[in-house]
Amino acid sequence: MLLDELMNKLSKVKKGAFIHIEYKSNPKPLAAHKGDVIQKVSSGAYRLGIKYANLKVNQNKVIVPMVWGEWYSKDFQNYIITHTNKQGETKQYLRIYTTPGQKSVTKWFLNGVECTKRWLVENGYIKDEPHDEISCFNIQVDNLIKVGI
Repeated sequence: MLLDELMNKLSKVKKGAFIHIEYKSNPKPLAAHKGDVIQKVSSGAYRLGIKYANLKVNQNKVIVPMVWGEWYSKDFQNYIITHTNKQGETKQYLRIYTTPGQKSVTKWFLNGVECTKRWLVENGYIKDEPHDEISCFNIQVDNLIKVGI
């Protein structure tokens, strides 16, 4: 998704609203399969535009200012982060918030063919690493497939 397209969509969303987001990532395969391309496409309802410090999980905690990146602009504070890596490449990220107990729907692809995570693990393409439930994360704008209905 293009940054301008995302900003146009976000300008129509109320802070704290739940919105459907679909995004992709490309998990790195294990060494034995380094020539293969794995893609993970996830979708779900997420909250946008809220402050991390105001989350219930952060009550009675000291929250330090964001140390990775900075807000893209005042108009998109709590929405879009801009970050410059060590190589000098600048990218934008959408900050999204999860809801406890709410699961996203994930599809896995190996070289463009849909498969299951279980199959990828059993055949040595990826490790099965459990993940803790997180309250927020950032998605690179280029990896957004769909924002909104």
